[in-house]
Amino acid sequence: HVEQQARNKRKKVTNTSGVTGVQFYHSGKENHTTYAVATWYSLGSSGKFESKKFSVRKNGLLLAFKLACEYRLKMIEELNAQGAGYTSNHGK
Repeated sequence: HVEQQARNKRKKVTNTSGVTGVQFYHSGKENHTTYAVATWYSLGSSGKFESKKFSVRKNGLLLAFKLACEYRLKMIEELNAQGAGYTSNHGK
């Protein structure tokens, strides 16, 4: 399945968080907050890229990162229950 292969790619070389599908984002503009962002691909032929941001300003760096990691794991578990095919090798 092409969709399943797309979900089980390696962690990006540019990933600075150390966790597949979680990265930090800042617009680069002054007075903008930094976010820990959880990302994943939805089911279906569109394979829509989805994400959820957790504010570092609101939560603090470690909590925002933890929330993003937990949220992404939850989404992966839900998608696998629907047959998405994320494997244990995902992101390695």
